[in-house]
Amino acid sequence: GQLERERALLKSRLQALEAMKPPTADSVQKAPAEILFFEGNALFNLQRVPDAIAAWEAALARDPRLPLVENNLAVAYWKSGRLDDARAAMERAEKLGFKVNPNFRADLERAMAAKK
Repeated sequence: GQLERERALLKSRLQALEAMKPPTADSVQKAPAEILFFEGNALFNLQRVPDAIAAWEAALARDPRLPLVENNLAVAYWKSGRLDDARAAMERAEKLGFKVNPNFRADLERAMAAKK
């Protein structure tokens, strides 16, 4: 009894799996921007700043309304010496309602002044 029911259930599940069509390029969904945000954070913490920047830029390409991504990009750009990009990202973060750390703003402005 019990063994036959389990065998029938497994056979039914196997048939359902066999009937499924494999995914196509059109059916695969892209990761949400928030996933790319967290990926960027992990990469940044691993000191893989260029990879973090790429992940955060991809996140913004999917959803340009993420102030935390803009803020993180500002820091990453600053660390990479891309000061103009850092300022632009910081300003976009503020425009989206993010309160930028005043110490970061001061550090960025000092770096930009020293660059001139």
